[in-house]
Amino acid sequence: MGIGTPVASRPQSLVRPAARARVEPSPADAAVHAVSHEALQKTLYELHVHQIELEMQNDELRQTQRRLDAERERYFELYDLAPVGYCTVSPEGSILKANLTFARMLGLPKTTFYGRAFGRFIFPQDQDAFYRMRRRIMQTRESQQCDVRLVMAHGAHTWLHLQAILAGDQDGGWRLRLALSDISELKRVQQDLIDSEQRYRSLTEGSPAPLLVHDGKHIVYVNAAAVRMFGASTATDLLGTEILCLVHPDFRELTGQRVLLSMEQTGNLTMFENKLLKLDGSPIAVEVHSASVMFDGVPAVQVTMNDITERRNFLERQLGAIENERKRISREVHDQVGQVFTAIKLLIQSLPQGALPKEPGHAIMQALEMGIAATRKITAELRPRLLDDLGLVAALDHLCDQMLRVVGIGSDIDVDAHEALDANQALSLFRVAQEALTNVVKHAAAKHVVISGRRSSNEYVFRITDDGQGFISSDTRPDAMGLISMQERTRTIGGRCTIQSTLQQGTLVEVALPLNGSPDHETAAG
Repeated sequence: MGIGTPVASRPQSLVRPAARARVEPSPADAAVHAVSHEALQKTLYELHVHQIELEMQNDELRQTQRRLDAERERYFELYDLAPVGYCTVSPEGSILKANLTFARMLGLPKTTFYGRAFGRFIFPQDQDAFYRMRRRIMQTRESQQCDVRLVMAHGAHTWLHLQAILAGDQDGGWRLRLALSDISELKRVQQDLIDSEQRYRSLTEGSPAPLLVHDGKHIVYVNAAAVRMFGASTATDLLGTEILCLVHPDFRELTGQRVLLSMEQTGNLTMFENKLLKLDGSPIAVEVHSASVMFDGVPAVQVTMNDITERRNFLERQLGAIENERKRISREVHDQVGQVFTAIKLLIQSLPQGALPKEPGHAIMQALEMGIAATRKITAELRPRLLDDLGLVAALDHLCDQMLRVVGIGSDIDVDAHEALDANQALSLFRVAQEALTNVVKHAAAKHVVISGRRSSNEYVFRITDDGQGFISSDTRPDAMGLISMQERTRTIGGRCTIQSTLQQGTLVEVALPLNGSPDHETAAG
């Protein structure tokens, strides 16, 4: 076959099957193709699911990141911005971690003290306290605390309260975690209090006035003058003693009430007289000034005392002498002057009728009657015979007749004095009534007066009330001898006299006498 000779073409019946074989897969190939398509679809589905899972995980990661950021911010606020300093110390004593507050306490940036020994920032005199605390916490494994001074960057120091706990780490070791609070102001106040108490003790120790302090029950402080007054050898003999044990038994109940009142009313100053006991049991009369104070940081009562035993005895002797002199003068006036007037009257009456002119004779008889009445009045004022003979009620009734009813002032007497008062107390109440009624007549412009007296459980209360114009207590003259006399006379027999008055509402004079005869009275008001 030569060149150019056409090649005989294959029959179409042979070419098409081959081409079709190339184009159309065989049944086996179709099956393989179907499987591959399903796998692809499944793979695409799985990829799509995986994509969704990745997106969900990404959302969770973003949410976790936001929570971490919030926790980090909260951690920063709670740790670095805390009002107290936080510090973590290694077993060797070096600083591992600290917050900004601790850095500000030192006055240094945080990065400059990491790895440095914590002890070097403590005031040298306080380092032993820190090391002892660290030793205790290692031994007990319990929280410990102490106060130390921290040396700042500029050389000054500040007081800190350290509270420490022992905490483990991830390597199985331990760390010391410290919380540090600035207590400089507290220490300053404490030192001021110590200085104040030292000054207080210096003043009271050198004071000539006996002084003690009690906490409401027991004595916590006494000065040297109080030691001498109570007959003690040293202050130790009195410290810790129950305060009521030094009070006369008759007045322990009332004194206990005063103690409670003093503890409740801070700074309140009260003055009264009381009867106390020395350590040997002998009684002493004292004038007491008590005030609520703070002592060693706790509420207490300071009691300043003045021994008035001699003064009271002198006043009692003086009043006794005055009353005896009154009684003597009253008897002399009654026996001599009264008898002279009576003798003259009898002599004139014995004269024959007509011996004296009618008018002069009548005038002479009137003058004699007036002289006899005046004599009786003088003797009654000097020493009321009715008081001695018939008692207080009869004497008061006669006094009202002589002083009130003659000037048109009404009176009511409601006094129970049977077996309650002794002769000295009855006389003192009569004298108080005498002074009070004199004031009513002279100054009160009253229409009615009520005098009452009743016995209570441990005292006798005597009251004189008028409905007059009253007065303001602060306006009372310092030389108002009537008021002073009533108060002093009552004080002398161990009672208390209070005078209350209001403008246009009258005046009340009240006397309270202890029925046991011991002195115990408040400072008189008014």
